[in-house]
Amino acid sequence: MKHIFSHIKNTSVIAIIAIILLAIIIAAPGCSTDKNPDDDITKGLNTYASEDTSYIVKLADYHDFTITKDVSVSAAEINDSYLSHVSELASRNDMTVDPPVFDPIFEKLCSIVPAGKTAETGDFIVFDYSGSIDGEPLTGGKASYQLNWLGSGHFIPGFEESIVGHAAGTTFPITVTFPSSYPQNTDLENKEAVFDITIRYILPGITDEAVNVLLEYEKTNFDETKLDESAVFSPSYKNATEYIGYTKNSLKSSKESSFEQNIDGHIMEYLYKNSEFGTVPESLIKSFKDSVESAAAMYGITVETYLYYAYGGVSMGAQYDELARFQVCTRGIFSKIIQNEKMTISQAEFEEKGARIAENYDYESIDELVANAGKENVLNSILIDKVMTLLKENVKYQVIE
Repeated sequence: MKHIFSHIKNTSVIAIIAIILLAIIIAAPGCSTDKNPDDDITKGLNTYASEDTSYIVKLADYHDFTITKDVSVSAAEINDSYLSHVSELASRNDMTVDPPVFDPIFEKLCSIVPAGKTAETGDFIVFDYSGSIDGEPLTGGKASYQLNWLGSGHFIPGFEESIVGHAAGTTFPITVTFPSSYPQNTDLENKEAVFDITIRYILPGITDEAVNVLLEYEKTNFDETKLDESAVFSPSYKNATEYIGYTKNSLKSSKESSFEQNIDGHIMEYLYKNSEFGTVPESLIKSFKDSVESAAAMYGITVETYLYYAYGGVSMGAQYDELARFQVCTRGIFSKIIQNEKMTISQAEFEEKGARIAENYDYESIDELVANAGKENVLNSILIDKVMTLLKENVKYQVIE
């Protein structure tokens, strides 16, 4: 669980934005190459087929292009997974009483590393913290028996680094400064805070002894939840090496699945980064920002907070400007491809695919869909589907494992 001073790193804003952008587009299955201009029902309507794309100086090659499919797994990601596993075991502890009552298996894990060991980068720790600013307690800045590994980046800069070198069983103060951009609580931006830290335990990393303890936990969990009394506990790993391999394969499979689910976003990210744009019309930038402000007002929150949570950590200023530019230019890329390929929609195609959209979104008929969403939006959905089908046929992948 992240606390008030946790800091989410924004490592790929555009990738996240691309995924969000495509996620809100209604797409109907199938693709038609009907290009009979005499049967084009988009004529005279404000669709992607008619939008101005003059600000696109050069459109990336979309007929033969390669995108990177990164399914590699880092040591930090394996540590995070191990931390989650240990946290599941720790959830058995009763923290509602004083002193807390620990699960015997969790106590066994804690006892592997002797008290007095000094913390190093990469160590897993159980610790307490209590923060203050100018001597006043920091709201939300206090917790007991927290789990973390040092170097994870789960806390604000300087926090984890300041714990390194201190021994288990000791209490000491650290001084850190909140980031200049901190949407979780803008009142804390650039504020210096003092945290009193107590290291309760330094836990073992992924060792054979630690894995044996976790297997003991898995066995009891299996016994508690199995429905078939004849079922036999059969772990997927038996030692540290196998645990790391199993975790790596699981994370890799998850990344592969996520990539496939977000392929539209990855393709649009590539096209955006490899196209060239002139001056993007300010009217289009303003239109997007107006929509963001309206959404924030609807939820009763600030634009800064809305951006942070709706767009994966985007902050005001340069990132917000880039977000707006990306959204506008991505829409322009769709329009440019539609125009280049002379994509059209016939009445028959509109009725067929519109009916599918209506069914997918629980409308009783295409007429009800059009009445609620507007004909131009339905047409745009069909056009977008055509573009994405074309792009998926043309893309190749460079896989990083």
